[in-house]
Amino acid sequence: MGLEAYYRRRVTDPAMRWLRPDDLSPMDLAPAVTATAEGESSLHAVVDGLHCAACVWLIETLLRRHPAVTAARLNMTTRRLRLSWRGGPELAAEIVSPVRAVGYRLLPFDPEALRSAAQARQAGLLRAMAVAGFAAANVMLLSVSVWSGGGEMGPATRDFLHWISALIALPAVAYAIRPFLKSAWGVLRRGHTNMDVPIVLGVGLACGMSLWETATSGAHVYFDSAAALLFFLLIGRYLDAIARGRARASAENLLALSAVAVTVEQPDGTLATLRPERVAAGAV
Repeated sequence: MGLEAYYRRRVTDPAMRWLRPDDLSPMDLAPAVTATAEGESSLHAVVDGLHCAACVWLIETLLRRHPAVTAARLNMTTRRLRLSWRGGPELAAEIVSPVRAVGYRLLPFDPEALRSAAQARQAGLLRAMAVAGFAAANVMLLSVSVWSGGGEMGPATRDFLHWISALIALPAVAYAIRPFLKSAWGVLRRGHTNMDVPIVLGVGLACGMSLWETATSGAHVYFDSAAALLFFLLIGRYLDAIARGRARASAENLLALSAVAVTVEQPDGTLATLRPERVAAGAV
């Protein structure tokens, strides 16, 4: 395919399994292709045999050589490929044939089917962290104004700044505390407790006391502390979710590799790789 320099210059692990195009049976990819109204089609697949960034470059180069391909992006970490081209689903097998010819296996999967509840939870944590960080930064600016004013600031100005802080912090805290509140309520219903229970109680009491102080023209409120505490706690919770997500992605890749393609023998004696839903009862 004109890529001899790639094989001359690459450095491989002697213990690595060599890629061999040992399975070039016809592959029915049409059911896994998603067509758009603009006349384009897309395919999501897991690539088996991917070892390094050079593999990514090789696969993307082979795919982009086809004149109909508009985009080919492969993630080395998740080993997932997103391929787009101009035309119908019938072009899928022709486009991926060069990649299969050099020894890689492309197994289609449905990205929505593999999107787990944990991934949705990770996205929710990121949104909650952004809201808490925005509120903490803005309320802290107002608190600095109150602190720096000292005895020179009048009660009316101080109360005004406190009410603005409450207007920003309370909705943000109500949104950002939901991951902790859901966890705390779940364990309390089962008669247990965890670290999220004191977090919810502490933040709730701080906001309630601060709202009371604001309504009674008190001098001390803690809206900034409540928002900042949630922000830092959500950073740790989000990083933990990312670490768990990497392990989950590996398990999902194994699931996709083992459950999305079936090799069956056709009536004429040839082999074909089909999606499970396309396999007829009694096929060999």
